[in-house]
Amino acid sequence: MPPEAFLERMRLAHLRLYEVAQVRPEEGLDLVDLWTKEKLRVQERLATRQLVHWDLIGARVMLGPAAVPVLDGFVYLYPAMAREAILKRLRRAHRDFRGLVSGGDLVTFFKMHGMLFHHLWLDHVALRPLPTFLTAEGDPMVLARVTFDVKDREALETAVSGHPQLERQDDGSHVWLEDGQDFRRGLGTIVLEGGRLVFEATSRPRAERGRTMIETLAGGAVKYRATTYQDVGRALKEHPAPVAKPSGVPPEVEAALVGQFFEHHYRKWPDEPLPALGGRTPREAARLKSARPKVIALLKAMENGAERQRREGRPAYDFGWMWEELGLP
Repeated sequence: MPPEAFLERMRLAHLRLYEVAQVRPEEGLDLVDLWTKEKLRVQERLATRQLVHWDLIGARVMLGPAAVPVLDGFVYLYPAMAREAILKRLRRAHRDFRGLVSGGDLVTFFKMHGMLFHHLWLDHVALRPLPTFLTAEGDPMVLARVTFDVKDREALETAVSGHPQLERQDDGSHVWLEDGQDFRRGLGTIVLEGGRLVFEATSRPRAERGRTMIETLAGGAVKYRATTYQDVGRALKEHPAPVAKPSGVPPEVEAALVGQFFEHHYRKWPDEPLPALGGRTPREAARLKSARPKVIALLKAMENGAERQRREGRPAYDFGWMWEELGLP
């Protein structure tokens, strides 16, 4: 391509926000311009090895030598769940632009705000704050440790072993399970450490409920000593996760076990109240015009994560049935 032809095509190109609708391996990408909803078929090879379905990207599309759209330069990859936040920021910038530049068109707007895509990448990727961790009840997640002095170990062990909601583990600890006929969520763990009993939970309300449960169950066999809380982010910094070692389980067996777990979990997901949906279940939210986009965003994010797991050779769940189940396009 002559230099002047390349420069002319570059003159018309600018960064925009796209969603990856389909990846055609070693061939190209089908993109949706999230500003205009226009669909683009882009010729590209290298990016098809890195991008997956529902990825959110800031990219510059220009006509290639064969007059076919191609990607030019590097691509900003954003979290799939950041879509609405990024669009909101772009819309605000566009309102300001229209107030300052009389008669400015979209090309001018995006050319003037190319650096905004870098700032958005810093905000949502490079310098993104830790997410807010919540329990299934919607409470902020903290690492709680409730400690008791043991006064009568024999009576305590008898009381604990006879409680229907306390399930003994192989290491001697007990898991406190909520009431339920099928899936029973773990609310905390009881561990005997020498002359002390420690109840560990992941929220302040669970810690308080656990303390009440243990004092009611054990009576005079224990005496409350103290409760401590630690921020999850700080704990992750002080105690980083160890490098996972090979399990020794054959891959096909591991895939089957993971698949069973996913199937059990996600078949219930449409009817589980979610804090992200204001306490509504996905099925309820999908029926509301105002909440439906949030359900779609969650599904896209889950499918996006599953596709990355497949790329890495790990077992992943197929969410295809859930769109029809929830009545979503």
